[in-house]
Amino acid sequence: MRHFRLPATEEKTISGRRGLRVAYGVLLFGTVGYFLVGSKVALLAYAPSNRYEMPVYPLLLALVILLTDDLLRSLLQEIGRRVAIPGEKRAEEKIAAVLCAVLFLGLTCKGLFVDHRVLFLYPENAARLAYARTHREDTAILLMNPAVSYRVWHYEDIFMNYPRLFFADTANTSDFTDPAICNAKALDVYVTDPRNQKELLQMILRVNPHVSGYQEIYTADTLRLYHFE
Repeated sequence: MRHFRLPATEEKTISGRRGLRVAYGVLLFGTVGYFLVGSKVALLAYAPSNRYEMPVYPLLLALVILLTDDLLRSLLQEIGRRVAIPGEKRAEEKIAAVLCAVLFLGLTCKGLFVDHRVLFLYPENAARLAYARTHREDTAILLMNPAVSYRVWHYEDIFMNYPRLFFADTANTSDFTDPAICNAKALDVYVTDPRNQKELLQMILRVNPHVSGYQEIYTADTLRLYHFE
């Protein structure tokens, strides 16, 4: 029986197609699997679920890029641009890669800089961050319980907008004596522990003659914000 061997270029093409099918299979499996997991989380978490959905989008994007690159290569071959060049990659492969890169970079730049379509992972924090940026010159105080100090890190993106943040233990109701607090014209008081909250807020009014009252700005999970003027 005589055996026939395919030309080297055809063997490479067949091998490349086989590798492409494997890549499609891996990406498709990962995308579908994470989509099912993300859907389950969305049912449980509801509003905050978008942050858990995010990892599926790069998988989808990789799948779309791979399909687009393959389609461009096929189109270039069909219109007669299959020109062999030295090395492992043929001309149409390089041209397809460049076109694909330009296409998706263009779409990315348009989305970021023209349409401003950026998904905020914590949309519920948008207004809180905006407030902190606007009032960054106010004196900021955090009333907290050191036993649950991890709550501070839950809201670090808010607190980091202030040049300086005073920490106070809610178990200690002694008067504040720091001049930066006692002489401030405006204060933002964040509370992560409700113990002695009313007493501490009244104490701030007592030690600072420049403020006459306070109002609650928002309540969010374990964080409350009061503004003194």
